[in-house]
Amino acid sequence: RNSASARGGAAAGLGESSEDEGAVGDEASGPYWTSRRVKRAAASGFTWTRHSQSDEGRWHLKVTMSNLEPAFTDTAMEEYCAWLHSRLLGCREEHGPSALQNCCGEIDFSNSGLGNEQVRRLLTTLSQNEVHVAVLKLYKNSISQDGALAIADFLKSNAKAGPVYEMHLSHNEIDDDAAQELMLTLHELKPRYPPLRPAENSAGADASAAPRSAGGSA
Repeated sequence: RNSASARGGAAAGLGESSEDEGAVGDEASGPYWTSRRVKRAAASGFTWTRHSQSDEGRWHLKVTMSNLEPAFTDTAMEEYCAWLHSRLLGCREEHGPSALQNCCGEIDFSNSGLGNEQVRRLLTTLSQNEVHVAVLKLYKNSISQDGALAIADFLKSNAKAGPVYEMHLSHNEIDDDAAQELMLTLHELKPRYPPLRPAENSAGADASAAPRSAGGSA
């Protein structure tokens, strides 16, 4: 059986160590995503850095959990979100709420087999911690109408954080009705959407492109 991996960010932390070798036999007949492996993948795919020389010392968050293989089970996603909530809470307590609200974060769960409930759980965790998700990459998953509604709810509920600049949702199961619901949500949230990126805002730009919200299964 091939070893599973979370390529693109979490992969580096998923190689079996000597600490894990004794557990391999016990885990062989069970699900791949044990609590230990979820936490290791989560830690390896989480980056929290500050650029003091530019961008006014803003913190930057990057979560890279793309290409999960095998895909997270519901239990694994629940475990992951508990880990993420704890980590974000620590950032909030150490640096204050504004660090997360203005962190220009990138969340990448592309090509990871996520379903609607998993997407809702992930976005709820981010909203609870008021994370500025500037870029949301959820393409090549199994997101349909309920998942699109979860995204719309996230856009509405996460109002204290910065707006989403990009949403990558292609190669899902989002039909025309769900896509229209997303567009209506963006319209309802004017003037917050379409958003201006900081550079555009400081330059006095009149407008910017709306968040990408294309769906479909092509």
